[in-house]
Amino acid sequence: KDICMPPGGLGGDGYGKLFLPADLGYRQDDPNNWGIVLKGCTEDSTHHIGDDGTYVSWTCHGFESLRITAAVTFPRSWLVPVDSSTNVVDTQSSHKVTATFSVLIERSVLETGHTNWGWMASATMGKFAPAGSPEFIMEVSDMVIDQSDDQNPDGITFPTGYTGDHGNTWRGFYLHRLSCALPPQLRTFGSGRPVTIALQNLLIDNTGLSASFRVENVIMYPEGNFGEWGASIDTIGVDIVSSSLQRGYMVGRFQIPISDSALDYRAILGRPSSGHGIDFTFTITPRDTINASLWVAKLHLNPTSSIVLSASSDSGFSATATLSGSVTISGDVNSPHGGGGMNAMSFRGITFENFQITTRDPYISIGTWHFASEQHSAGGFPLSIDNITLTAGDRGGDPGVGLQFHVQLNLQSGSTGIGGGTTLTLWGALGHSS
Repeated sequence: KDICMPPGGLGGDGYGKLFLPADLGYRQDDPNNWGIVLKGCTEDSTHHIGDDGTYVSWTCHGFESLRITAAVTFPRSWLVPVDSSTNVVDTQSSHKVTATFSVLIERSVLETGHTNWGWMASATMGKFAPAGSPEFIMEVSDMVIDQSDDQNPDGITFPTGYTGDHGNTWRGFYLHRLSCALPPQLRTFGSGRPVTIALQNLLIDNTGLSASFRVENVIMYPEGNFGEWGASIDTIGVDIVSSSLQRGYMVGRFQIPISDSALDYRAILGRPSSGHGIDFTFTITPRDTINASLWVAKLHLNPTSSIVLSASSDSGFSATATLSGSVTISGDVNSPHGGGGMNAMSFRGITFENFQITTRDPYISIGTWHFASEQHSAGGFPLSIDNITLTAGDRGGDPGVGLQFHVQLNLQSGSTGIGGGTTLTLWGALGHSS
């Protein structure tokens, strides 16, 4: 197409392109045979030839570029395809896994006037699994070897902190994403999702290796153990820039022993000043309301609430939750399931600051508590509360923690009415969350 033959010779002031108008190669319908096809170029209604197929082009200055695009189909005895939307392995049809390879060799004239030769090779594959181990679902997208000075791989992302070449003259190996889902037997209890290992935006060049590593659905909630507190590890991520650790993080949920509600966390992983091991810095975003099953209560947490977890190689995780907010306690003094009769008790308008729960003895520090005396009742009669203290003891083999306070019950209105007072303790046992 577009061949010029002026008096000055082949090419003249124009250019030429020699291309495949259709696929050419070897392919059989036998599902256990492989095949390779050189891909033809697409041509639109205006007869424009696309860059997606196999061609060679030149100008009046000589050779311009050569692109070879090929599709390789693998025998089903090697690889089987996986549906990209459902992750279901195709074990019945005759469909094959196909990898598309593209190599571009080009000559360009740089601004300095010197002739430059370069090439770029890329490959893509759909989701697939080994025929003998279909439980391992894999996906590779956009692998590129770039030795060109005119362009970069499509969608290439340079990581934050990368100090190498960001321009079209960058050269190296680029991998957009590589992932592998582990077999369902390796899932944790209660999970419908497989553990997935992923590698994203891998660069290998003269600055070293840069990549983002991800492991997803690692430990399902609450099977993890953070200092005897049940937890999950939903995602672990590590970012490497020029062969140095840039950052690492861990995302999941965990449960404090006074509650059956999960709290979300994000942990930053980094190198300690000693240079050995990994430091964990946890950030907790407390939910507005959690159930405090320890005392049949609901805690309304303030944004100032926080949880600090630390880790050491010899003692594992230790954790301290420092909570501020308000609490509503309601239930039946004779029934662990609550009730609504004469024994029903309701305590409202209770606020607290710096209430701490830890994974180590003494486990709980009471902090500061305040009471609104007009908002409490027992069996429908108003009562007042004061002198809150913390008491401890054994509760069925687990550490017991009790909120102890003095209550004054008024059975008649007025200061001279019939009433009485007593000391009341709300007991709870600190068992393991997991």
